[in-house]
Amino acid sequence: MGKIKQLSLLIMLLGALSLGVGAQSTPESSSESVVVANPILESDAKHNFEVAKWSFDARKAYKAVLLRFDETYAAYPIFSRMDEFYFIAAMSSINLLEGKGSQRLDYSRMSEEEKERFAPARLREDAILFLKTIVEKYPKSRHFKDADRTLSSLIK
Repeated sequence: MGKIKQLSLLIMLLGALSLGVGAQSTPESSSESVVVANPILESDAKHNFEVAKWSFDARKAYKAVLLRFDETYAAYPIFSRMDEFYFIAAMSSINLLEGKGSQRLDYSRMSEEEKERFAPARLREDAILFLKTIVEKYPKSRHFKDADRTLSSLIK
């Protein structure tokens, strides 16, 4: 097994183990207070989110955003700011589909795993899924209106 797959497996295992540790409530937005189930994983998720947000805003590195999102979601899907993470992941998917950003999708240089992850159909499906999740699960999120409007434009 490759090192990346081993690391992914370990991250998912740690995430699964953390689900049963401590109390946790599901926030309707990132601004609400939340009891954190696992402070260590919460801290790691926050770091990943901040790097992803910087990659999104400053670098326009949308592939990097999606990779950080995937890593965080696999390890700690109950991150207290997941609504924001869903939003920048959705917008990153859309921007990649539109050919925007500093990281171009050069399929000739990608591994099979990367080709699957960044396939246009997958990017579109992910964008829709992430936006639907915000609309359905986080009605008080500050990204709710933008998510709803963008979702409507994608599914018409």
